[in-house]
Amino acid sequence: MNSDELVEVSYYWTKDESLAVHKCISSVNRPFNKKLGQGLVKWVIILMLSGLLFSIMIVVFVSVLRSPDSILSYEFWKEFYVDIVESKGELVDILVLIGKIFSLFVLVFGANWVIPRYVEPWLSKRRIERYFSTNPNLKIPVHVVIDSKTLNWEIGDETKITHDWKAYTRIDKSTDGFLFHWGGQHSWIPNHAFKSKQEIEIFNRMARQNASSYEEIV
Repeated sequence: MNSDELVEVSYYWTKDESLAVHKCISSVNRPFNKKLGQGLVKWVIILMLSGLLFSIMIVVFVSVLRSPDSILSYEFWKEFYVDIVESKGELVDILVLIGKIFSLFVLVFGANWVIPRYVEPWLSKRRIERYFSTNPNLKIPVHVVIDSKTLNWEIGDETKITHDWKAYTRIDKSTDGFLFHWGGQHSWIPNHAFKSKQEIEIFNRMARQNASSYEEIV
């Protein structure tokens, strides 16, 4: 790469840019859910099978505590089978217990999957829309000078930040632009901020060669 290569980009931070960043972050958090229906079906099946397996393990564990025989012995499994077959009332109780454990498993792990991937992004989008509804004319100028070693950001009239490429834990290339991850925060350069497609290609090559991690997302 030519060490003299230099790219300058300029744009205004607006509601559209905030929503573009939100869309990009959501895509990063849901890389396997390009189609919502397929993703939900896939993970519901996984949760159901995992919950069923977990419930069976709990029942077996309880049986181990009750039985003096080793779980590896023939006598243990014979007694386990006879108890299930012969205990009609207890069998119903066992099935009810399995159902409760299974439901709790699906509820807890299902919530841990749904909330960060769908609920939190929806709430975040609502916050962006509310913020810009109260600041409809907000336009913050952003100017970035990029070379093979550093990225120099000027945001508004007062904020100036210089980062080495390695300061970014990851750079994601989306259809709308480039998302930078650093210190739990994000920076953004949209495609329309570049002067030409050639500059996008130059920057893309810089990112691939210098970033700690570079990924293309849909």
